[in-house]
Amino acid sequence: MTGQAARRRTRRAAVGRHHPGRAASGRPGTGGALESIQTITLDRPVGAVAPATGGGYVPAAGAGFVYVDDAGAMRELAQPAAGRDLRMNDGACDPQGRFWAGTMAYDESPGAGALYRLELDGTCTTVLTGLTISNGIGWEP
Repeated sequence: MTGQAARRRTRRAAVGRHHPGRAASGRPGTGGALESIQTITLDRPVGAVAPATGGGYVPAAGAGFVYVDDAGAMRELAQPAAGRDLRMNDGACDPQGRFWAGTMAYDESPGAGALYRLELDGTCTTVLTGLTISNGIGWEP
């Protein structure tokens, strides 16, 4: 679902960092500044956001992943941390377009978090457990 658009950052950028339910998007302009900024309000805290291939965005928000179309309509994708006192913290797309994001406890309890991978077909896989704060996800070329 996140696919190639996540790698084409020159077309569109998405930002969402632990804001109480808000994510901003825009297009890079001259000098790298964002132009045409749009703010999306969600009903849960946002940890990270990835642009989706066909338009819209995939926020790692609250207890999992949702899809938000360009009009702002939200659809649940996967909620791997549902029913626990956890939230999505940080995430990034890998070169294959899969969205990796990790959870952490609101009270930062050691070992309460996990790392998840949202596949292109929308399935969610638990990759690591026993984490405290997932942060700084990235890949080298």
